Amino acid sequence: MNFKKLISSGIAAVMCTSVIFSLPVSSKTYAAETNDIVVFGDSIATGNNGKTFDFPSLSAKAIDNGNLLGNYAKNGLTSEEVLDVIKTKESSIKEAETVVVSAGANDYLKEILSIVSEYMDEGDSIETMTKEKLEALKEKLQADKANLVSKLSRINAVTDVAYGNVKSIADEIKTINPDAEIYILNLYNPFETASEYDEVGTMINNLAYTVIDTFNTKLRLIENASVVQVAAAFEGNTKVYMGIDQRDVHPSNAGQIKIASLLTSSVNQEEEKISRGKILSTLTPAQLNALPDLIKEGAVMPDTEPEITTTTAATTTASSVTTVATTTTAATESSAATTSSQNTTSSVTTTTTNTQSGAQTTTTSAATTNSTTSTSVSKINSAPATSDRGVSAFAVTGLLTAACAVLAARKRND
Repeated sequence: MNFKKLISSGIAAVMCTSVIFSLPVSSKTYAAETNDIVVFGDSIATGNNGKTFDFPSLSAKAIDNGNLLGNYAKNGLTSEEVLDVIKTKESSIKEAETVVVSAGANDYLKEILSIVSEYMDEGDSIETMTKEKLEALKEKLQADKANLVSKLSRINAVTDVAYGNVKSIADEIKTINPDAEIYILNLYNPFETASEYDEVGTMINNLAYTVIDTFNTKLRLIENASVVQVAAAFEGNTKVYMGIDQRDVHPSNAGQIKIASLLTSSVNQEEEKISRGKILSTLTPAQLNALPDLIKEGAVMPDTEPEITTTTAATTTASSVTTVATTTTAATESSAATTSSQNTTSSVTTTTTNTQSGAQTTTTSAATTNSTTSTSVSKINSAPATSDRGVSAFAVTGLLTAACAVLAARKRND
């Protein structure tokens, strides 16, 4: 081969290689390295009106390469309204690898409110009713139990509508992004404890189990989505996972963590206790200590390796400790609530070792430290919760009155 041609061919090859490596990296390559998550739904997915935690944020921290691209949930949305929102968020869905849906619960609550409103005087609303009006409503519901059973059967019709909307939600997401993984939360029974109070409560609880179980069974028929088994996890544990002590049928902080760990384990395809450990490891000591033992049991905490080891020796020369005890009422009984404040003047010798270099630094100083430690342990007693107006939310009418109170609170918070 001609020597000049050989050199020319070599130069051309180098130039082609340079052009290839100088091309910009496609966004798809980046997307494959992350798991962008989009959430749609109701107040369960928003963090339900000011709770410390919301499961979308918690999950994003624990899902492998997770990134919460957007949470479009809103308080009070029915399944039909969630579907409407999804149709306006095509660009986010196209970017997402994981789409999470929480919908259907408000369909049932809306029908319950419709039934209860038939027993109200014209012009009355839950938000404006006085204590006396609520008492009168309670008596009307109790006196008309026979007809109430018939009217409550209307809730059965909600199931087909709600399921149809959720299926349409999954289909719409797949149409927009065929590669997206869809996770749908099934519904827990918020009326589980109603049977503890009276026969109407028992009736509502039994009806709720029937219709919710039917809805959850139908969700399994959606072929292009995975169902997150929230109902099974909450059953028997709603006093922990739901805000019953605050007259709230939404998940408590512990409930939000439970949902997050269930979702994370489904996405990561790992044991739920491992996912829970990852979530708990992101909390502060105070947040962790405030959680019930049930949420911490069985969790496998990830190992952490600190880069700096610090040894401190301190001699206390003076201290002042003040203890304050507080007591709560209604459905929450405070079993221990102590706040301690300390002002301490100390002679402190600190030795710091860098684990990489092995070098040590020793410092002696006098310091005044002001520290506050707060510990609170609460348990739910057996007494029914009392509303701000002095009306027992779970008495006589079971959770019909409670459902109304929740909807009224939601309207005030929206």
